[in-house]
Amino acid sequence: MKTLVTGGLGHIGSYVIRTPLAAGGVCVVDDLSTNRYCSLMNLPYPIDFINDGFENLSEEFLEQFDVVLHLAAVTDAARGDSESIEKINVGHTRDLIKKLASIDRPPLFIFPSSTSVYGTASDIVKEDDENVLKPQSYYASSKLVIENFLRENYPKYLILRFGTIFGATPGMRFHTAINHFCWASSMKQPLEVWEQNYHYHRPYLDVRDAERSISHLLHKGVENETYNVLSDNCKCSDIIEIIRGYVPGLEVNMVKTPLLNQFSYLVDDTKLSATGITLNGSIERGIKETLELLKCVKKS
Repeated sequence: MKTLVTGGLGHIGSYVIRTPLAAGGVCVVDDLSTNRYCSLMNLPYPIDFINDGFENLSEEFLEQFDVVLHLAAVTDAARGDSESIEKINVGHTRDLIKKLASIDRPPLFIFPSSTSVYGTASDIVKEDDENVLKPQSYYASSKLVIENFLRENYPKYLILRFGTIFGATPGMRFHTAINHFCWASSMKQPLEVWEQNYHYHRPYLDVRDAERSISHLLHKGVENETYNVLSDNCKCSDIIEIIRGYVPGLEVNMVKTPLLNQFSYLVDDTKLSATGITLNGSIERGIKETLELLKCVKKS
C-alpha cells in the first residue's frame, strides 16, 4: 500500500511518518511554508519527499497511490484569515479531490475534519445529527464544505472529525489549546481564559490516537463513513489544574470576552469504538511530555 501524505511535516504528519504506517511506502508533499525542516530529521523509514504545494500534483503522479491522507491545511482557527482558508482548505482541496476522482482507480481519500464543526451548545453530539452542525469559524466551515463535497463527488473516502490535537511531535505547533497553555506556562506567561469557557467541555485528541485511528480503519477496510475521533472530553479548568501541578505559581487571567466563539459539548465516539478500537491517549501524559520538552518538568 503506497500512501501520499499532504502537509506531512506538520503536527500530525510528522508523527505518522514515524510509525509503521510509513513502512509500506510513503510520499510526503509539503511546501515547507511553516518551516518544519526538523520533521525530516532522523526518520525511521525511508520516504519520498516533494517540496511543493499539493495543488501542483498532476493526475499522472497521483495514479500511483492507494491512499491519500490529506493533512495540508491552514489550521489556526483563531488567526487564519478567510482568504487563505478559502484558497487552500476549500479551493485547492476541492481541486485535488477532482483530480483524484478523474483517474482510473481513485485512491482512498482520508480527510481529517474537526469536531469544531459542532458549533452549538449541546449535551452530546453524534455524527448523524445534522442539527448540531453549526461551525463558528472559517476553519470549521471549510471542513464542513469539504465533507459535503466528498460525499457528493468522491467514490472512496473516510471523514475523521478530530478533537483538538495535543501531544509532542517533531512538527508540533502551539496554537491549539493544550499546547498553547504548555508553551505559555513554560515561558512564565499568564494563561488568558475566557471566563465562561473555564468549565466548558471540549474534545481533545492525542496525536498517537489520531494515527491509531487511521491505521485501524485502514486495516478494517472501512470506506465512506464519518467518525468522531477523540481521546477524551475535558474541561478547560481540568487542563489548567494538570499544568499547575507541574508549573507551581501558574497565573490564570480571566477575560470577559471570548477569544474564539465556543460552546460546551460532549462528543460521542461510540461509532468509532464499535469498529473495535479503544483510544486511550492521556491528556496528563501529553502535557507532561510537552512540558518536559520545554524543560519545565524533570524526566522521572
